[in-house]
Amino acid sequence: MRMRKPESRGTPRPPGLTGFTLVELLVVISIILLLAMLLMPTIQMIIRQFYAGRSAMMVRSLHDGALLYEQETKFLPGEKKDTKVPGGTGDPRQAMNNGSITGSQVLAACLFNIEYDELLHRDFSDRNVAEGRIEASKTYATFKPEYLINGAGKLNSISDGFPKGKAKPVCYFLASNKTEYVDKVSQFRIADNAAYMEDLQGSDDEKQELFEDWVTRRAKTSNVVFNNGRFILLAPGLNRKYIVDDVEDPDAPGQIIQDDITNDYGKRRSGS
Repeated sequence: MRMRKPESRGTPRPPGLTGFTLVELLVVISIILLLAMLLMPTIQMIIRQFYAGRSAMMVRSLHDGALLYEQETKFLPGEKKDTKVPGGTGDPRQAMNNGSITGSQVLAACLFNIEYDELLHRDFSDRNVAEGRIEASKTYATFKPEYLINGAGKLNSISDGFPKGKAKPVCYFLASNKTEYVDKVSQFRIADNAAYMEDLQGSDDEKQELFEDWVTRRAKTSNVVFNNGRFILLAPGLNRKYIVDDVEDPDAPGQIIQDDITNDYGKRRSGS
């Protein structure tokens, strides 16, 4: 009697081969992709928090550097007159107010001991340019070329420490009246760093009002703003905007909602 051959169930694996079949590989890849999608928000949040912490450290370091500069020169950054300050007045305060130079650039010039005329024409974020021109022994804060960026077309603005392409300047605001230091935000003018805040809308007075309101509310609760009554250091939030609160999307943990500045301002003025 002739024996019946057993029915074939799928393509048999050749003898001696122990690797995955194509179907098994596709299943494994699908599982990996699914896990990656589930973990992505958490990973993004961790990365954001890392750079937020780095930004806060940068703000604190600049604060300490400004105080060290004052201790050695008897002036806060921007208080000492210098004939090389742009605008023709020799007064950094006036140059910041009229837009000839930004507060971030003034802070960079003072803390990293860079002449104003060089600051505006040489890119010190280039290691080849910085080497030999910036001496660590003559700076008031740790200097690395990556600490400077081209912010809104302004050379040598101080970076907030975020990665290239995402970094934005740390803004420096100097009180308008040295002899009458009081803890009033109205002593600080948003015009000192207006070049970096192009997304703010409204008149100059409206922008100033929004600035004063936001700093007053956030100075004691945020890592991106520091106000000691004599100068303010302000970095953008995780949303990469200034003077707008970070709001996490409740439906997407780790994702920051990009608030509309005009609506935010309107709500505050109407009291809603």
